[in-house]
Amino acid sequence: MNPAYPYRVVVFSFDALETSESLRLYRARQLVPPDWKIVRSNEAGIRRFFDFFRYSIMNQNGTLVHPNEVFLLDSSLTWRWTLLGDDWGSRELASAIGQTSSPGIFDRINRNPERLAWIGFAAMLLGISVAGAWTVWRKPFA
Repeated sequence: MNPAYPYRVVVFSFDALETSESLRLYRARQLVPPDWKIVRSNEAGIRRFFDFFRYSIMNQNGTLVHPNEVFLLDSSLTWRWTLLGDDWGSRELASAIGQTSSPGIFDRINRNPERLAWIGFAAMLLGISVAGAWTVWRKPFA
């Protein structure tokens, strides 16, 4: 890893028909930097990738239709951030990388609202349980 760039880039091909030669041609045609990794996998590995990132893909007459997403993982390879679409710029990417490296509480909420919703749901259930228990077991006023 280059110390000037404290991150690594992996381009994952989800085409099971991809070959080492087609990836080499892709690297040359798209001017992919030499320190970026371009990887491919078999059908089972591709399925694990899709399941882990909740990434959907559709094969429409031989054309793979999929969303444009960039997944950012921290140094422990924990998924931290996703950039959607292709309209983000270098500033947004730099900000996401910075937040991935040292996220604050608001950044964690911003990038993972689903977890916040589950925490809120659990807190609501706890509150209802405490109120119900208090109502059942409280001493009546004399």
